Amino acid sequence: MAKSKKSRKKSKGMFRRAFIGIPGFSKLFEGSPKKNVSFLISGESGSGKTIFSLQTLYNAAKLGHKCLYVSLEESSEKLISYMHEFGWNPDPLIKKGLLKIVKIDPFKVAQSIERSYHELVRDKYMPGLEHIQKLLEADPKIEIVVIDSISVVEAIFLSKKELYRLHLQQLFDFFEKNNITLFVISESGVSPSEYAPRGVEEFLADIVILMYNIRQGDARTSAIEVFKARGMKHLKRIVPMRIESNGISIYPNLKVFSEKLIH
Repeated sequence: MAKSKKSRKKSKGMFRRAFIGIPGFSKLFEGSPKKNVSFLISGESGSGKTIFSLQTLYNAAKLGHKCLYVSLEESSEKLISYMHEFGWNPDPLIKKGLLKIVKIDPFKVAQSIERSYHELVRDKYMPGLEHIQKLLEADPKIEIVVIDSISVVEAIFLSKKELYRLHLQQLFDFFEKNNITLFVISESGVSPSEYAPRGVEEFLADIVILMYNIRQGDARTSAIEVFKARGMKHLKRIVPMRIESNGISIYPNLKVFSEKLIH
């Protein structure tokens, strides 16, 4: 399944173009990665992880990049409806094959992983990745993949953490070898003051983005932080973010709970 470097060569400006639809995000970084990277998007429920990822893929697809959104929770119909709510029309992009949104049963993923390692089954597909690999085989020009969310698989393997870690290592290795930009969404229910790296996800990802829904008194504000960016300089503080009617906007020059952001 691994593609040659020539067949999956990417343009150097891919990183910035993929985020052209999220105002302020690129200002959190100095420069761009020299290769396609893996992102971990982590945050509590309602912090904007899915919107962030849908907005990223929508704008990347509009620029001609082929994108795949793999949902392990919500249906493709519901995700498409979310996009329409923000005024994004994914239908022409889906019709052109630039954007694919699919739902995969996480229990089937877990069964595949267990079957392979307990029965020592070996074939051309890696355990748990068969569905995604088949989609990539059908369209080898896919450049960006979102997996939403890896926490569902993690929950299934609560008593078999070693198996989960092994699967996650294979997951990141697979996309790196195929020169595909990967976004992995993960649930994390902690505040900025309490956050600490949870383990293998943060270690494997090139860039770790934390999203918050912070409460102070009777007010809440959304915020975002670049927790890690391997090989890149980045802004090392939490900055305010808003989920507006047309999507996410980030304000790197303002402070969290700035009067300009609270209504």
